[in-house]
Amino acid sequence: MDGRETVAVCDAICSSQTLEDYSSAVMPAARKIHDGQVRCCSCQTWKPLDAFYKNAKKRNGIEGYCKSCSIRRVKQRYSLDKARAWGRQRLYGMCENDYLQLYQKQHGCCAICRQSLTVRRAHIDHNHTTGKIRGILCASCNFGLGFFNDAPDLLGQAIIYLKENVGS
Repeated sequence: MDGRETVAVCDAICSSQTLEDYSSAVMPAARKIHDGQVRCCSCQTWKPLDAFYKNAKKRNGIEGYCKSCSIRRVKQRYSLDKARAWGRQRLYGMCENDYLQLYQKQHGCCAICRQSLTVRRAHIDHNHTTGKIRGILCASCNFGLGFFNDAPDLLGQAIIYLKENVGS
């Protein structure tokens, strides 16, 4: 492309007043906007512009995938299990193998009440001061420790209280 052709293309782009004109000037045929519609790169269906997310970084200002395909792709990429594994790594520095080893070491049970746990429903208990992981707990035991601020003296007083008031 010589200098005159570049100027002609730039003039066409700058003089374009609509997104459709702009896309006709610079976009390949597959990504052009026709009659206010765009073809999704995934499902290959022609859809109206409002069926696509806006993206200022794209040449025509919209994503290549329609909203429903975008949502499906995100769900596939970031499943709940992956999100949990990422959270454990970020919060506790614990990789998936370390987590599964701890889960198996406790035989899939809560370290306090011995209730059977699924891998998904287990909570990682850790010391809030040192960050050291203590074990895996069920939600009730984990929240219970949290409500007592992980303070052994408060838990001891709660035990004394319960023993004194067993029949009440």
